[in-house]
Amino acid sequence: MDDGAAGLSIREALPGEEAWALDLAIRVAADQVPPNRDSAGPLLAANVERLFAFCRAREHRLLVAEVGGLAVAFALLLINFPNEVTGLPEGYVAYMAVRPELRRRGVARALMAAAEAEARRCGMAQLGLIVTEGNEPARRLYDGLGYLVERTVRCKSL
Repeated sequence: MDDGAAGLSIREALPGEEAWALDLAIRVAADQVPPNRDSAGPLLAANVERLFAFCRAREHRLLVAEVGGLAVAFALLLINFPNEVTGLPEGYVAYMAVRPELRRRGVARALMAAAEAEARRCGMAQLGLIVTEGNEPARRLYDGLGYLVERTVRCKSL
């Protein structure tokens, strides 16, 4: 971690911080859109809001990364989420966002370590997530953390 992330700490969200996390997620949502897809403009915000509502209705944790006392990133972690193939419960990182100016400084790595620890604490044997194929920095992060590709989603523009 370089000086840009000095003073980094991870904690559970405080009451009312979900609105901050949702705002950050909406602001960076376009970064998640694969290059072969239309960005969908206003639909992105509605989809992020729908995802947060989905998670809110289930057992979850909102983990917040702070640098120097300022919230800069979050991970939205589902607990006891059924794996889509096996049906067995697992932890699932439904969304993670880091303020763009603090990316590539160890913040996401620290959030993932905290998410893994929380999932283990809750008795989960697996932690899953989805990453866009074109998001090379995130893919390198997950590869480096030992995440394996189990499935791929293929699409074709028509």
